[in-house]
Amino acid sequence: MIKKLILTGLVVALLAGCKKNNEEATPDPEGKGCLIRSETINDKPYRTYEYDADQKLFRIVQNEINATNRVEKRFSFDYDQNDRVTAFRETSLLAPFHNYQYVLQYSPGGQLDTIRKSEVFNSGPRLIETYALEYDAQQRLTKYKWADNYWRYEYDDAKNVIKWFAKYPAVAPIEGLLADFGNYDGKHNTYAFSTPAQLINLVGGGGSSAQNPGSFKFYEASLTPTQTGVLTYQYNEYDLPTEVSVSIFSVSGGTSTQVYKFAYECL
Repeated sequence: MIKKLILTGLVVALLAGCKKNNEEATPDPEGKGCLIRSETINDKPYRTYEYDADQKLFRIVQNEINATNRVEKRFSFDYDQNDRVTAFRETSLLAPFHNYQYVLQYSPGGQLDTIRKSEVFNSGPRLIETYALEYDAQQRLTKYKWADNYWRYEYDDAKNVIKWFAKYPAVAPIEGLLADFGNYDGKHNTYAFSTPAQLINLVGGGGSSAQNPGSFKFYEASLTPTQTGVLTYQYNEYDLPTEVSVSIFSVSGGTSTQVYKFAYECL
């Protein structure tokens, strides 16, 4: 389970941004006027982003990674009067056609504290899991819990995740290190200004960082890294990544590289 989680979602989790509260430690916020429009992986379409007249993201269309123009699923979003996401749906367009709904609840102070995931059937939604979110004094997400399981995150002073831990009692009785991240570049994270995209990445695994990591190590269930990665970026004039090359090296000597590209509309 742990291996599948990391290998299928690691890079997206690495790039999942968060809103910035300390502007002195972050790049020029001019990039807030940019809407992410599309992503490709190795020049194959991966995601497209659709906005309403108020520039709120209302739908993401996601393709299969290993196919060309074969739509895998759609995400759609509901908002409240404060423009907070109150629910989003994950609709599968390929067999076995599992569809999910995520309902979000906020604390009196406006902080997201609960996510309820249901599978949607013809008869209606059926609750699968309830996730509880915990934060530190700096409003950084530190723990994402469900039943007896959790993910836990540690940060640097610039609000970047540096360590990602997990505990799955059915797998092991103690907490284990999944990954660590370093060499952050001081520039805007890809999803820094898109809360709905951050939510999709959150429920898929991984914490949120303000900037972009230059390296990571993946531990799986080992005390030493089983994989290491190096990321190199290209940016637009707003310090948002337009391309990232991810090179992964395994302990067996194998290497692989994927190139992610991002297109924006800057208003």
